[in-house]
Amino acid sequence: MLDGSVEAMTVAANHLYVAGRFSRVDGVAMQRVARFDLSSGDLDRDFRVRINALPRALAVRGDRIYIGGDFNGVNGEPRTKLAAVDVADGALIDDFVPALDRGVRAIEVSRGRIYVGGGFTEIDGVARRKLAALDAETGELVTSFTPTTNGVVYDIAVSDGRLYAAAGGPGGRVHAFDTAGTEMWQRTTDGDVTAVTVHDGVVYAGGHFEKVCEGSETGDGGACSEGVQAKRRKLFAVTTQNSMLGWNPDADSVLGVFSLDAGGRTVAAGGTFLTFGAGEIKQRALALFRP
Repeated sequence: MLDGSVEAMTVAANHLYVAGRFSRVDGVAMQRVARFDLSSGDLDRDFRVRINALPRALAVRGDRIYIGGDFNGVNGEPRTKLAAVDVADGALIDDFVPALDRGVRAIEVSRGRIYVGGGFTEIDGVARRKLAALDAETGELVTSFTPTTNGVVYDIAVSDGRLYAAAGGPGGRVHAFDTAGTEMWQRTTDGDVTAVTVHDGVVYAGGHFEKVCEGSETGDGGACSEGVQAKRRKLFAVTTQNSMLGWNPDADSVLGVFSLDAGGRTVAAGGTFLTFGAGEIKQRALALFRP
């Protein structure tokens, strides 16, 4: 049992890693990050990370755990919004020290790079708005990756040499970039897109939106300025070539979907919804689809 909310989680080897607003787990002091054995569910009391403000993103690759969030200190040492710790015991990786001016909301690791998204505008004093790539070993900025984004990036997915970013508004966006940061396409909605995943040639997006816009321009409150292409409450899907699909679960709630993942033949969605199918199907907070 945790005494506060979980904001991020990931699975690696035989462990579940969680991060959030908690300070105790099963009565044991655990400051915002914890690890559990997947087989037994037991807390790993020897794995300890101390973070002085909210962590919002986790990723595990090899012998490292990457943590992003709003913090400026990890294990008593300065770390500004992004850090790496040892997977064995949570010890800080000393030579991984990138500094971001604002918070990190998403991390994805692929082919020697860490892709990070959030609200930042600078990394190590170099201008980078909302989305960037770093060397996974050193934390140095990959200067050849130069995407253009304006809204806060809430989630990232990498698949087949492309990066997909879920972003805020006004309105919301799903961006598709190549590995140089060149935009391949984007989709615009009338509310924030806060989650994205890719599965079997399909890009699934979730968020606070009600409509997918015809064009890229938005007006007051994120309204579609160039017309509406499709009504899609909280979830929509396009091919990786940006063709709109008919998949339309039609979820309710104001805030909608906060997380998406996929595997096997299943797409999973988590959020604040209560129903699907325009209120016909009762399903609260977590749903599985076989699209």
